[in-house]
Amino acid sequence: MPDQLLFCDVRDPSKFAPSAGNTEKFVAVDTYGGVRRVTTEMWAKAMDAYRPDWCASPADVVKAGEPIKQKRIKKSVDRTLRWLDECLDKTKSKPLPLFAPVVGFNNEEERVRSAVETAKRDVQGFVLNAFELENEKAKLIKATIDHLPEDKPRLAYGLSTPENILLGISNGIDLFDSSYAFQMTERGRAITFRFGTDTDKTEKTINLWQKSQAQSFEPIDPTCQCYACKTPHTKAYIHHLLNAHEMLGPLLLMSHNVYQLDQFMAAIRKSMDENRFEDDMTAFLTKYSHDSEASGEIGHEDEIDADSLGVHVKSNKRQRFL
Repeated sequence: MPDQLLFCDVRDPSKFAPSAGNTEKFVAVDTYGGVRRVTTEMWAKAMDAYRPDWCASPADVVKAGEPIKQKRIKKSVDRTLRWLDECLDKTKSKPLPLFAPVVGFNNEEERVRSAVETAKRDVQGFVLNAFELENEKAKLIKATIDHLPEDKPRLAYGLSTPENILLGISNGIDLFDSSYAFQMTERGRAITFRFGTDTDKTEKTINLWQKSQAQSFEPIDPTCQCYACKTPHTKAYIHHLLNAHEMLGPLLLMSHNVYQLDQFMAAIRKSMDENRFEDDMTAFLTKYSHDSEASGEIGHEDEIDADSLGVHVKSNKRQRFL
């Protein structure tokens, strides 16, 4: 992948927080083999092995479900700064651009302290955690951004939906994780929204688990240039693959969703270049429905290919193989 950049971080941007607690010596990382305790020494060895184009040092993110006290938030800022200093020391002889985490949970004072102290370090960018910012999200993001240098990029986790991406851009965020494409793929949904373009659609995604898709013999989007659409694979075929729990279904859907999310970001850049961003953002937020996009598999009944797709059968494993 010569045209792509490799970014390494121990965080999974699709998850709110780790399932195990961190300590003074390590950060707990969820893996397919269970929880791994990653020290800064292990982190440095991993960077030597992967040799990424850029990376982020570990952050002490508050554990999911953990009682949130001000003492715990302060400790997370102190740990993250200490781990950053250790990582900087271990990579000072390597040409490795390092992004520094800025933490502080929902405490504005600690977020500012984290930003101010982190900005003093010789880093090439910053990673902001916005998962926990349910209330006053814009205010707390701005409080952090105001204390970071403008000439270094800011990456945000937890702002992956199109609405939150627009909110982040409006408040000075430069980079975003792409977990929205993954989440929609996991839910059997195909991205169809557009930015800066007139359309009669009001839903941001279509549910390919829906029974009616079994008779839809056209691509997800005839104008889309992703592999799934231009080959083309029809919505009925992808619906069948999802229903049959075939691996190809999510692969085709993921190729489409990643492409569409990339097009969304390209449209935003063009809109900003043409000084239309505020108007286009208002039009987008007004036009589309912003209800939660639940998994399309919920309430779905398995089907079989009899005379046509869309014939329901009982979800009994023995019957499937008769």
